Amino acid sequence: MEDHEIVLDSSSDESIVGEQAKKLFDLCDKDEKGYIMSTDLKSLTEFVSANDIQEIQKKVEESNEKQITKEQFTNII
Repeated sequence: MEDHEIVLDSSSDESIVGEQAKKLFDLCDKDEKGYIMSTDLKSLTEFVSANDIQEIQKKVEESNEKQITKEQFTNII
């Protein structure tokens, strides 16, 4: 019997992380506005550490509009 090894390249890893980030964004964007604000991030508390949420909130607050799109959120994650 041969051992089989699964090798993921970095593009596969990035794709998986990107998909997870999109799902997290959708949890925050309950009204399907297409953007989230700092107050929307409270939906992530059971999935993301408090420190990570604070970092994301910081990025949101640094944006001119005080909101971020799904693409921006995915890039932050």
